[in-house]
Amino acid sequence: MYSLTTFILGLIYTVINSFIMRFLDRKEYKNRVEIANSELNKTLKNYISEGEIPSVFLIKTLCMAYSKSYKIKIKDINNIENVINRLIREIFETSFLPSSQKTKISEDLLKLKESSLNSNLNNSNNEASDDNEKSIHPLFSFVIGSAVAFLLTMIVLDIINQKLNFIKDDTPNNLLIFLTTSAVISLMIMIVINFLFRKK
Repeated sequence: MYSLTTFILGLIYTVINSFIMRFLDRKEYKNRVEIANSELNKTLKNYISEGEIPSVFLIKTLCMAYSKSYKIKIKDINNIENVINRLIREIFETSFLPSSQKTKISEDLLKLKESSLNSNLNNSNNEASDDNEKSIHPLFSFVIGSAVAFLLTMIVLDIINQKLNFIKDDTPNNLLIFLTTSAVISLMIMIVINFLFRKK
């Protein structure tokens, strides 16, 4: 009965822990995506302000560079069409350019957008399927890691408790206290591990 209760509570903890960590990771990840998109747009705007129109290849290269720099998936950074739309909007919002120059730059950017749309029709489906396959592995690894961390923490805590007897057998809800303590410690371990891996 003790083993069954431990297994069920451990499973519940693993699921809850996975959801908490995924929520925290997703929030931090979205923040990195916003920063990367903002920096990408700022770089291209400075380039255009010097009288140059970026090529599709240059925009793609910058997208890849910023996605690697901020450790985000390439599909989550703005695509070429969105980048161009944002640039056109900001060009028309600026008060430092005459109307004729705004029109010329926007027309050049629209031509760039049209050529990009034509070249990307065949590639979008293949990239989406590859990303879906790759996203399964980190989640599976995290769930297994959480379960292993919980079991190891519980074993170590049980050994320490046998020597120090800080959770006595006659304590009310001693099993619940023991499992909760194990869960909290292993959760802290997983947070530290995830933080260290993100820093690398």
